[in-house]
Amino acid sequence: MVKKILAVSGGVDSMVMLNIIYNSTVKKYGYDFAKENIIIAHFEHGIRGEESKLDLEFVKKTANKLGLRFEFSYGNLGKNTSEAKAREVRYNFLRGIATKYQGIIYTAHHLDDLVETVIINLKRGTGWRGLAPLDSGGTYRILLSKEYLMDKQKILTYAKQNNIQWREDSTNKEEKYLRNRIRKYNTVTNEIKKEIYKKWLAQKELKNEIELEIDKIVTIIAQKTEGDVKYSRNIFKNNVDEIVLTEVLRKIIWNETKTIVLNKRLNELARQIKILPSGKKTQIAGGINIVLSKDFFWFDSTL
Repeated sequence: MVKKILAVSGGVDSMVMLNIIYNSTVKKYGYDFAKENIIIAHFEHGIRGEESKLDLEFVKKTANKLGLRFEFSYGNLGKNTSEAKAREVRYNFLRGIATKYQGIIYTAHHLDDLVETVIINLKRGTGWRGLAPLDSGGTYRILLSKEYLMDKQKILTYAKQNNIQWREDSTNKEEKYLRNRIRKYNTVTNEIKKEIYKKWLAQKELKNEIELEIDKIVTIIAQKTEGDVKYSRNIFKNNVDEIVLTEVLRKIIWNETKTIVLNKRLNELARQIKILPSGKKTQIAGGINIVLSKDFFWFDSTL
């Protein structure tokens, strides 16, 4: 069995997720198996001072009580850190733990999270990917599965019925965050939530089909030479649809560097690959460069 890396913040969502996974695993395989294959992971962002430290202690005590392995790390990010930055460093930590144990990350995203994320993406003028959020590879959202699908109200009801303790995050009420403002004024009905969920499932299937086609294109334009992989520039020079080029380049950059690049920058990089002369370099991020020859481009990490 692949080990389960549970991202547990101490809030009600993740504590319910932990309860469901732990109890179902013990019931099916026994306590020793659960102890061996479930790891609780907690990231202390360092955003909420003493409150964050108490969250860490709470989750640690829970792990000890259940006899589960506990992994944690500190972010020391500061109270003015953006949601995007906090999410980035948290997932870097979780991916590191998943690599260490060769496991799958489990997060407690639920139906209301999905609805809010779709609303946020639409508000920001999303592309097609924005309608299939919360679907990153190597991460499983059990509270968005058909078996355990829950919204916030169902989570709270489950927690109370099963005497689950949790900690409240005071920043969830701060309206400086867009998600919190949407959450406060969200009037989406249960019927609409169900429709969004159905469309999300369909969009995920479409996304998978698109990504299979993108993988085929990437394989076609890749050429291995002297141990390195170089990619043909022809597809970028032949006026292929910009959306296709963006997805192809996104996939190549992720394969080569594990770097997430936003659409605006991807479009600019695709344009540079198309027009820049041989011998030029263009930087992606963190010292990682795309190097260009007449017919190919590849990656290096020199400045």
